[in-house]
Amino acid sequence: MGAKNTCNKKNKVDVKMVGEDAMIRVQSANTDMPTSKLMSALRKMEAIVHHASMSCVDDVMLQYVVAKIPAGTATEDQIQACLLSRLNKKLVNSTCVCLNNPAASIICLT
Repeated sequence: MGAKNTCNKKNKVDVKMVGEDAMIRVQSANTDMPTSKLMSALRKMEAIVHHASMSCVDDVMLQYVVAKIPAGTATEDQIQACLLSRLNKKLVNSTCVCLNNPAASIICLT
């Protein structure tokens, strides 16, 4: 499997799964608390963050995260969709819910 890459006019999200670990790269505008949104989305997904870093260059924020995603709960595409949903909306208008069972997936509510 190759890394999944999704972008829109404001945000770009790359996700690569290695076992239960997700390597996530997010590029976004440095407005409207992108780091808070990303960490909130990961918490709602019940991810365990092993490492996170952020850098700003002019008005662009780059974030790198390595996180353990609960087994069988999400694919690269589902993680991307959830993260993009959170980054594109106001923090209070979007929720990602992770159902903890092998047949479950991440559900993003807007």
